[in-house]
Amino acid sequence: PIRTIRADFTSRMATRRANLPKFWKDQPQERIDRALELIQPTGSPFLDLCILKARFPSTAARFCTEELKVMPITDQVILPALRSSLVESWQGVRRDESRARYMLPSYEATDPKGCFVYRPILHWSVDDVFAIHRRHGVEPNPLYKLGMGRVGCMPCIMARKGEIKEIAKRFPEQIERVQEWERLVGLV
Repeated sequence: PIRTIRADFTSRMATRRANLPKFWKDQPQERIDRALELIQPTGSPFLDLCILKARFPSTAARFCTEELKVMPITDQVILPALRSSLVESWQGVRRDESRARYMLPSYEATDPKGCFVYRPILHWSVDDVFAIHRRHGVEPNPLYKLGMGRVGCMPCIMARKGEIKEIAKRFPEQIERVQEWERLVGLV
């Protein structure tokens, strides 16, 4: 069965709201009140994370993958499973996707208690990935056909300028959404 995992920052936001007046005691009360009003769950884990950190991720500070994918999967799936068995996580990453991924091993133990990571397509090229799609009659994510190189988030902070241009042209509502989110996070 497929299980959807979502990050939830509700309790961290409550802690931030509780601590904010102590840390901002030199700020005007109206600024504190406005921040307290804004530091609320929105229903979007990504936006909640940005509000919580009062900033967006960037190429220099990529906290989104860790906070939105790795930690929720670890907390909600891997750690509970490790109580009764070994866990092997299969990851569909390829070496040529990034410098960091180039250095990854195909198989590694990530936890002395029995968690292992297997990366079966690590050595594949992008052509290999699309060839296996064709061989098995699986349509790739349609965004790849629109020129996107990354399709996990819309838009990914690691997207190339050309991809952002294509998103703006084909999905202007996504750019408008990000502009609104930037405004909200800026207010925090």
